[in-house]
Amino acid sequence: MLKKNYNFVLDSLDFSTLLKSLQSAFAARSSKSVQRDLLHTWFVEACDQKYALAYCSARMGLHCLLAQLGEGHQQANVVIPGFSCVVVSNSVRSAGLEVRYADIDTATLTPGIEDFAKLVDDNTVAIVVQHVFGLVDEHIEQLKQRFPEVKIIEDCAHALGGCFADGQMLGSKGDYAFFSFEQSKPINVWTGGVLVGSDDRVFAALQAQERQLAVASDVHDIGCLLIICLHFCCFAKFAGGFGVLMLRVLAKLFRFKPSMSVQERHGVFNPSVAVRFSERRSAFINEQLKCLDKNKKHRQQLVACYQKHLGVSFKLPFYAMVLRYPLLVNDKKNFIESCARQGLQVGEWFSTVVHPADPAIPEFCYQAGSCPKAEAVCAALINLPLGLRITLGDVEKICGIVLSAKDLNYGASKFLG
Repeated sequence: MLKKNYNFVLDSLDFSTLLKSLQSAFAARSSKSVQRDLLHTWFVEACDQKYALAYCSARMGLHCLLAQLGEGHQQANVVIPGFSCVVVSNSVRSAGLEVRYADIDTATLTPGIEDFAKLVDDNTVAIVVQHVFGLVDEHIEQLKQRFPEVKIIEDCAHALGGCFADGQMLGSKGDYAFFSFEQSKPINVWTGGVLVGSDDRVFAALQAQERQLAVASDVHDIGCLLIICLHFCCFAKFAGGFGVLMLRVLAKLFRFKPSMSVQERHGVFNPSVAVRFSERRSAFINEQLKCLDKNKKHRQQLVACYQKHLGVSFKLPFYAMVLRYPLLVNDKKNFIESCARQGLQVGEWFSTVVHPADPAIPEFCYQAGSCPKAEAVCAALINLPLGLRITLGDVEKICGIVLSAKDLNYGASKFLG
C-alpha cells in the first residue's frame, strides 16, 4: 500500500522550487513588464523563433492563431491528432474552421505522415503535431516538405524542455508551437501558456489583439497563487488522507474552478480567463524555467526505473521531457480499480479521441470508427506518475502494485505486434 498521497496536479513543483517561485512572484510589480519580457525572450531563444506571446491559457493562444490562419479562407480546415485534449478541437472550431481527426500510430501515439496525408486538401490551413506525454514526433520537417503550403503547429503542451534527436528544442521546427502552464504540465502556474512563431504579419495582429485584453488584478493573481499553495500542502506527504478531504472543503469554500469547464466537455470553447498573462505569473514561471533541466533529469531517472521493472511500451528517448509514463493494459477498468484499492491513482489520458469528452457529441464532428487505432488505445491506455515529488522508492512501490495485477496483462503486445 502506498502511504504517500500523490496525484498529477502540480507535480513539477517541489518545496524549494515553490518557495523560490512564490518569492519571485510577490516581488514582481504588476505595473511593469520586466518578467513578461524575460519570459518571451526565453522562449524566443530556446525555440529559435522570432516571436513569443504569453496568454492566460494555451487554448486561447491556439484559438487566436487559428483565427488568423483561417482569415480569408473559404471552407478552411485543420487536421489534428484523433488522440488529444478536447480544448484543441474546441479551439479549431471556435475559430470558424473545420476540424479533421487523423488516426495514430500505436507505437508512437501520434499520426504518421500518411495518416495526415489522407485528410489534407487544398483547404487545409494547418496541421497540429502533438508531442503527447513528451514522446517526440520527428516527422515535422518531412511534413513541411510534403505540404509546403500548410502551416505546421507543434502542440508542446506536454513537452516543455524536450528535444528532437538532433538536440533542437521541441517547438523549434514547426511554423508555430504552443506550450501550456496548466496545473498538470511540466511547469505550471495553474493556467497559462505561450505561443511561438516567426511570421511578422500574424504576430503583429496577435500582439495588437493581446494588448486590448484587460490586465489581471492583484486579487486574481494572489488567489491563483493561494490555490497552488493549498494544493501543494494538501497533497504533501505529511497531509495523508486528511489532505484530500481538506482540499475538497476548501474547493467548495473558495469556489475553485477546474481547468476545464463543463461547457468545454460539450464542445464549447472557453478561453479560461480572458486577461493578459501577468507579471506575477510570468515571474512564477521564470523561476521554474531555471529548474527545467533538474525537472527533466529527475523524470528521466524515474522513466528508467519504470522501464526496468515494467518493460518498454513506447520509445521514451533520453532527450524527451516525459510528462507521464504511458502503459497499455488489457482490462483498463479493473486495472484502475485494482490500483486504487492499493492506494495508487493512475492517470487516464487519453480516455477518448477528444479527452475527456464524449466524441459522440455532435459539436465535435467526429465520426465513430474514423480513428480505429486511437479508439483502441484510448480503451487501454493508463499513465503512471512522474514528477519532482515522486522518488525512485515510490516508483518501486508503484511497479509492485502494477505487477501484482497478474490477471491483467499490462503489456502492449496486442497493439504493438
